[in-house]
Amino acid sequence: MSYSRILVDGYSVTHAWADLAKLQRKNFAAARDALIRKLSDYAAHSGQPVTIVFDAMRQKQSVPQLSTPQCEVLFSPHGETADSVIERYCAAVKDASRVLVVTDDNAERTTVESFGAVSQSAELFQRIVEDELADLQQNIRKAKRQSGARFRRGVL
Repeated sequence: MSYSRILVDGYSVTHAWADLAKLQRKNFAAARDALIRKLSDYAAHSGQPVTIVFDAMRQKQSVPQLSTPQCEVLFSPHGETADSVIERYCAAVKDASRVLVVTDDNAERTTVESFGAVSQSAELFQRIVEDELADLQQNIRKAKRQSGARFRRGVL
């Protein structure tokens, strides 16, 4: 299904995906950056707009908002959770049924579903993302083979 927006609870997903959880134990920022890269690639290839929301409620200073053309990255305002940012979006959007929220927080899932949004576990979303990225890699390999064949034939 195509969604108008996929909202990802960043740290919930980072904790749930084994490779990122392992990385996070060594380097918190590196795990966050790896998730952003992965979901940026997913968004670019799938055409699905993705917003990753990270908790920054305990930060004493404001955290800069980051984004790429494919993927918006937000940090919750000081004193606010990522959950509340996601909930506020789902409550305000015109058609929440076209919003997918990815989190392993069951209370969060229940809340966004009460607004009409669709929720999904981090595990299921990981399989979807990995399938999409595998398809992207296959397309890249195919394009390289085709361009190599054109080069050998003197087309380029």
